[in-house]
Amino acid sequence: MSGHRGEDLVLVLTFDHKASYEPRDYHKIYYLYRKDVPEKLINVKYVKMFGDTIQGHIPKEQIDWEEKIRKYRYTGGYANFHLMRFSKGLYIDQFPVWGQYKDAPANEDIYNYFINECGNDRYGQHTKTFVKQRPYTLFALQMTARKDFKETVKYIAWATKSKTYTIFKTHPCAGGGTDYKGLWAYCKKQDLLSEYTQLADGYHSEELVKNCDRFVSVDSGLTFKALLQDKPTCTLRGPSMTTDIIPLVETDDSILEVKAVDKKQKLKWLNWFYNRVCLDYHKDNYAEKTLEKLYKYEKKGLTDYEVHQW
Repeated sequence: MSGHRGEDLVLVLTFDHKASYEPRDYHKIYYLYRKDVPEKLINVKYVKMFGDTIQGHIPKEQIDWEEKIRKYRYTGGYANFHLMRFSKGLYIDQFPVWGQYKDAPANEDIYNYFINECGNDRYGQHTKTFVKQRPYTLFALQMTARKDFKETVKYIAWATKSKTYTIFKTHPCAGGGTDYKGLWAYCKKQDLLSEYTQLADGYHSEELVKNCDRFVSVDSGLTFKALLQDKPTCTLRGPSMTTDIIPLVETDDSILEVKAVDKKQKLKWLNWFYNRVCLDYHKDNYAEKTLEKLYKYEKKGLTDYEVHQW
């Protein structure tokens, strides 16, 4: 990216959500706003690949990464960034509970692909390996300095009150909105922390999810990894990408009643999710699939609902 810095500086100094940028240029904006977070920079190549693919096929005024009022939206994939999402807002900004996955087949091909070939982490991960000492609920910390603050504080208070031993995994890109230190200091001051609330900073997600007895988050992408590993899993805010298949619950003892998703339903959802929501930028035909989806919108006149139904 270093060869672009002069041009990038001009782009970022004039960056405005109301402005329009050529799709082939947006990776420079993405880079500059995340250049100090190496865990996110590993994904710049996918932003560039998408921009190069769609360039010239959609007027720049009609598509955007950030601005939600454009005709088309695109963003990184849920759980796996390379599974790019592209739509008129569906499964990016809006997450209706339509049950579209129920018509998909229940074979294990896509499940095996996720298990054997995908890391199932949206960003680069911390490196320490967690060793289980006792049964635990895993809570994935996210935007704890911003939109997730209240929900996370409420869960911490409940974990202490209900004596539900919970390990709180810090976000791999901690800093800014994901900085957990303010949250933890606040909870300590409010006397909400206890022997049942343990902070786990710097640990890789794989072992934490694999060894947990239950998984909870506000709406973390780690929900996907917990789903794959058959963990009782729930979220505290919705709708989100998994609301069709993962229960949305209140922060109360109902969390303790959550069961793992039925295998057949999980397989159906994974097949639908991969084949209708995702564009796999690890596959040789990623450009063809991207333009095929655009063709359904532009030439066939299909709606978001029709494009994503099985």
